[in-house]
Amino acid sequence: MKNFKYVRGPVKSRRLNLSLGIDLFPKNICSEDCIYCECGKTERLTAVRDEYTDTEEVITELESRLKDNPECNYVTFSGRGEPTLHSSLGRIIDFISEEFPDYDIAVLTNSTLLHRAEVREELANADLLVPSLDAGSYETFNKICRPAPGIEFENIVYGLKKATESFAGKVFLEILLLSGLNDSEEEINNISDILYDLHYDRIDLNTLDRPPAEKHARKMKEKSLKEIAQKLPGRVKIFN
Repeated sequence: MKNFKYVRGPVKSRRLNLSLGIDLFPKNICSEDCIYCECGKTERLTAVRDEYTDTEEVITELESRLKDNPECNYVTFSGRGEPTLHSSLGRIIDFISEEFPDYDIAVLTNSTLLHRAEVREELANADLLVPSLDAGSYETFNKICRPAPGIEFENIVYGLKKATESFAGKVFLEILLLSGLNDSEEEINNISDILYDLHYDRIDLNTLDRPPAEKHARKMKEKSLKEIAQKLPGRVKIFN
């Protein structure tokens, strides 16, 4: 098998079964510096969209890999950074959709840029959107996600509402809970209030699976996750 710079796998995913991953960033470039991140601390914290990698190289790699007809459930944008920061994300999605229509496209996002209309438009040809909602309040969001300057919690809520209204594919909304940080009754009630205004096919409720960026991020117990799942509206799947 060829050595690829941007394309990974397919690998077995807890949520997406077999996933062919696309990592657009040479290092951890993100709009958040989450305390639970399995990739470690963010090396470049920014809310600025830019051409962070060579889009032509990414497309060339994808074409080479997908021509081999790899068996996978999704071609997934994830990796070390926030995919929507890359200003040519839509072009890469459109290339896969047009040239390899048999493959479903998934985009994992921290939701920080979904309030921007051009970002939502670029995601239109994806088949699955997996946005995150890690808090129900401004204070908890800042404590856990440590966003870049210019990222506001109210814009995330607005972006989630607009994106889940307009997106034609499936939406799996990810909620990651941490013991003692965003698992209080008040915080869960706040999260639930937000969820009632969103459109999604499933909630993916999870907790730490790998070592976090910060030691004070602590895993939830399965029993607690099950109790909280009963309080959330809609279909909930627990990943622990």
